[in-house]
Amino acid sequence: MVPATSLWRSSGEPAADRRYEYAQALAGRGDFAEAADVLSQALDLAPKWAAGWFALGELRIKAGDLSAALAFTEAARLDPLDELGAGLKLANIGACPVPNAAPEPYVRSLFDQYASGFDSHLRGKLNYCAPELLKFAIIRSGQGSFNRALDLGCGTGLCGEAVKPLVQHLTGIDLSPNMIGMARAKGIYDHLVTSSITGFLSAKPPACFDLILAADVLVYFGALTEVFELVHHCLKPQGLFAFTLQKAESADFVLGEELRFSHRETYIRDCIGASGLSLTLLEPAVTRHEKGVPVSGLIGIAARV
Repeated sequence: MVPATSLWRSSGEPAADRRYEYAQALAGRGDFAEAADVLSQALDLAPKWAAGWFALGELRIKAGDLSAALAFTEAARLDPLDELGAGLKLANIGACPVPNAAPEPYVRSLFDQYASGFDSHLRGKLNYCAPELLKFAIIRSGQGSFNRALDLGCGTGLCGEAVKPLVQHLTGIDLSPNMIGMARAKGIYDHLVTSSITGFLSAKPPACFDLILAADVLVYFGALTEVFELVHHCLKPQGLFAFTLQKAESADFVLGEELRFSHRETYIRDCIGASGLSLTLLEPAVTRHEKGVPVSGLIGIAARV
């Protein structure tokens, strides 16, 4: 049986799928160059297999093969919506400019396939604690009760569970229908919408929420100006925006190997200021681990004055 991955799609050619299985077994032993050779044979049988080309690119990166870009380029050509994230991979290895955000089809596809195991993976393997850190930061701000709150990129509802005692009415939005389904089953939210963040916020009337949350979701945006401006539009006076980010040092925003964005602290402060929000808290935090290593992050609170 073909191993399941977050973005796995069968080639439709059993012999090619079997070669993929063998290539993954070789990669599991660290034989990346040989694994790439085997997967190349699979692609001879299924040359229009976008997921296979993507996997080949990843194997070539691990093997130190500079032709990885060619494999990702072919994957991008065969997957024009970029549900696999090949365009992001090309940007990450320096083969094309870094985009301002991850493509929405990629984010939707990733989390649709991640939904059923999302909670156990984040809590059990990544030591994810962004919702609790946000809750404590909100309470420390001096405001402990909110009428209408919005959870951006709500996922399965982990952040909603944490802040629900603080709010009277909680709305959650997410690109992934499967994530929305998992959140709905928990019975936390008063209203759930399958939508992009910018699409939802831009369609709302001014000053309609007094708390907006963004736990581990701004990592799929590089440029933050538009999001912060839309948050300002939707917040009531004295309303709060509570968010987490991954921290970068070398540039305003950086696309990491895991296809998530990190942001420089000075860039965040500039974007907040330009949006009309007032930054009241921005401090270091570890909200998750990757491969057992703490990820350097930031937790922030901004207010509409």
